[in-house]
Amino acid sequence: MHHILTAFIALGVISTASVASASSILLSPTTVAVTKGETFSVTVNVEPAGMKLYTVKGIVTYPADMLEATSFAFAQGTPMWVPLSQAGYDSMTPGNVTKTAGFPGGFTTVKALGTITFRAKESGTAIIAASPTSIAYDAQSKNTISGTQGSSAVTVAAPVPAPAPTPTAQTQTQGQVVAQTTPRPSQTAGVAATEETEATTTEAATEEAQDSQIAAAGLLGVPWYLWLILVALLGAAGARWYWTRPRQTF
Repeated sequence: MHHILTAFIALGVISTASVASASSILLSPTTVAVTKGETFSVTVNVEPAGMKLYTVKGIVTYPADMLEATSFAFAQGTPMWVPLSQAGYDSMTPGNVTKTAGFPGGFTTVKALGTITFRAKESGTAIIAASPTSIAYDAQSKNTISGTQGSSAVTVAAPVPAPAPTPTAQTQTQGQVVAQTTPRPSQTAGVAATEETEATTTEAATEEAQDSQIAAAGLLGVPWYLWLILVALLGAAGARWYWTRPRQTF
């Protein structure tokens, strides 16, 4: 019985050590707040947990109906990551980003694998998660990743409607000027009546002047010899009256 108990304790210690030494993929930041249509970035980090890692295959998933992964950039440094572009090691499809790279000489502290840029497509809450199927190889090409990996919660807010434009003072002034300079119907009728009266008066005066000119032209247009005959007749009539008038006797 004692030997069986010792065996279970030893197995528990081994299992605990195995879990404690498991490496993991972490995402930062762990919370993001954006507005629909905006872009944001999430960094993929590798936690070696005290082991020396040489190759990492990071797999990140997300809801494709809410987010879109638009690009991925490997982290820069010395030495630099050496990307692997073989099939199954490098892909970006709706809902999944898979990137793999080797690190010359290995690393034993937390190191950024790269940065994913996302665009928010719909409002709501989306979870970006590092998949437990990710891989981190040690010197013996053993995968050291185990258990639940890191994640990032993204809150996407609906866009705020733009406020309606407020009319400016200049626009209101222009409207007032138009209203003041536009004649009312009664004013228009009065002006029309005045103009009609003035036109009638002017027309009557013109006709009267024309009649006077015609009359004057009729008198002045008589030939001179007719005037002479008329004067002679008037003179003869006057002389006849003078000689034939009754005379008084004294």
